Amino acid sequence: MDRLRIPPNKIKTARAASSGQVIPLGHPPTILGEDCAKYEALFVRVATALKPRDVIEEAHVERYAHHVWNAVRLRRLKAAFINARCAERLHTVLLPLIEQPPVEDELDVQQLLAARHRVVDKLVSGWLNHDAESIERVDALLAGQGLTIDSVVVSTMADIFNTVNVYDQMIKSAEDACNAALQDFSRYRTVLGPLLDGKQQQIIEGVNYCEIPPKKGKPTA
Repeated sequence: MDRLRIPPNKIKTARAASSGQVIPLGHPPTILGEDCAKYEALFVRVATALKPRDVIEEAHVERYAHHVWNAVRLRRLKAAFINARCAERLHTVLLPLIEQPPVEDELDVQQLLAARHRVVDKLVSGWLNHDAESIERVDALLAGQGLTIDSVVVSTMADIFNTVNVYDQMIKSAEDACNAALQDFSRYRTVLGPLLDGKQQQIIEGVNYCEIPPKKGKPTA
């Protein structure tokens, strides 16, 4: 008889559940290029900090972890977008600064132009990857024109201001969602949780009541 094959992720989930470890209710909300293990590490840190006591609190924990992950993602994408556009502008600025020896043949001109593009591509790539030698040469080329890397960034930001503003609004929405999720978790733990746990009387006894006298009104006919 063939043995039943259980996927490894199901075995991992079952073991975590049997050991009392909090496990996500759904799949990690990762997109292309993101590491599921990093999200799971974040989820574990959030669960360890909040220590959910039932499945509803676990759902609140997962919701909070999702929003934190989304806020971090948006900040990362915003930085990647700015860097990509700055790299394009830097390439445009540097290309005419690369010296080209005089040539007579039209084919040689095209080959030399392609070679200049390759040189600039390498410089820009090195700048993006924080290569010290590339940064030094880029700074020297820009300084020769009375410019700095800040000049390139500022001119780029002026062109992409509207898109960056959209990113800022999305980041703010994600951070607001984080705060709302945490407030909902606190509200459930302090109010709704005890109600569902049969502690209504303790809540009632902890509330101060006062009698409100009836309003005196005109007698009705």
